[in-house]
Amino acid sequence: MHVLFLHGAFPAQFGQLALELTRRYGWHCSFLVEDLSICPTPSPDMLKH
Repeated sequence: MHVLFLHGAFPAQFGQLALELTRRYGWHCSFLVEDLSICPTPSPDMLKH
């Protein structure tokens, strides 16, 4: 399964959900954001998976 999250900022409230889906089910998660300048820095774990 590959999940695409569309949101104005990454990781926002979906970062932990994507990480859990990856860890628990092995799903691939991608994010499409509107503006990188407003995005908080994702954790290393979020980028690794």
